[in-house]
Amino acid sequence: MRSLLAPLFLGALLSAPALADLSVSKLRCEYLVDPIGIDETEPRLSWIVSSTERGEKQTAWQILVASTPEALAANQGDLWDSGKTAGDATSQIEYAGAALAARSECHWKVRAWNKDDQASEWSAPAKWSIGLLANSDWSAKWIDGATFGSEDSGPPATIISASYEAVNGSGTPINATALLSGMAAQGSFALGVTNETFGGDPSHNNLKQLRIQYQRGTQTATRTFGEDTVMTFPADLPAIVFPAITGGRYESVANPSLFRDVTATLQTAAQDGSFSRVVNNTSFGPDPAVNQVKRLRVNYTIDGASSTRFIAENATFNYPGDLPKPIAVTMTAATYAAIDGTGSANVLSNLNSRAASGPFTRSSTMRPSAEAIPRRTK
Repeated sequence: MRSLLAPLFLGALLSAPALADLSVSKLRCEYLVDPIGIDETEPRLSWIVSSTERGEKQTAWQILVASTPEALAANQGDLWDSGKTAGDATSQIEYAGAALAARSECHWKVRAWNKDDQASEWSAPAKWSIGLLANSDWSAKWIDGATFGSEDSGPPATIISASYEAVNGSGTPINATALLSGMAAQGSFALGVTNETFGGDPSHNNLKQLRIQYQRGTQTATRTFGEDTVMTFPADLPAIVFPAITGGRYESVANPSLFRDVTATLQTAAQDGSFSRVVNNTSFGPDPAVNQVKRLRVNYTIDGASSTRFIAENATFNYPGDLPKPIAVTMTAATYAAIDGTGSANVLSNLNSRAASGPFTRSSTMRPSAEAIPRRTK
């Protein structure tokens, strides 16, 4: 029996395919380890090949991408199976599988062939996910002073006029009054501010906006909504209250210490009631910070409550529509956390101490090294 088993065992060893002395590791997607919520639907993949053999090299590769960890473990590339692909490239490999929608999760692994055409073991699995790619992917609404807090009392706004137009006044505006009035008559709605919504482009190659003049009670006001944003009715046409402007600065976003005081300009305009101004050097210049992105900062009060509002450069500031009534907010929890869950910090006391001194703004940087990541141009 022993003499029979020995040849069988030796034959099994000889028939098993030889594995390359080659290993694949350090998988990256868009130069990141297991990135979450990327906006690239054809991301670039990369890996590192290593060997203890002198002069060894990769001569071919294969990528499997699956929708679940289980499918990947079973070597089922239901999203993409590149097949054996000749080449020594280990970076800038574009995903070329099934189309990836928002929220897609992709699990992947790689193997390589050596100079003797022997395949390596599969790499350890890696993953990436796709973020929200379009306005329609969002199912939430930004919290804003105009809609946060107690519900607006009284009947909804009456839309007097609406036009889809260039911010700089060029071209021919598209009259959207009938469209919006008809939708408002049916109840609440959300409308994307795009060329497709309004059936054309009023000014090619220029930034556009939806301008709405509306009435609440005996008061009228104007609000504008930038291109590619969403206008929600009736929430975005709040009750009209004329606040007292206590301060105004046309300032650099990166360095707010570079600014022009425009308080008097805003207060004078407000004396005549409603007004609109595009936030640019023409309205608030001369330029306080050449070649820097700027914004308009407006400090104001309503019924003794103070607040601050920021309007981006080249957007339109509308008084009083863009200055909602301040509300009292109690912060009960605040955490600054890594998206991948690797760490977090409690910042509640920090924010509450700032709030004790009045309105404030605070920016957060989620990925400081993003500027160093090469981006693709198409």
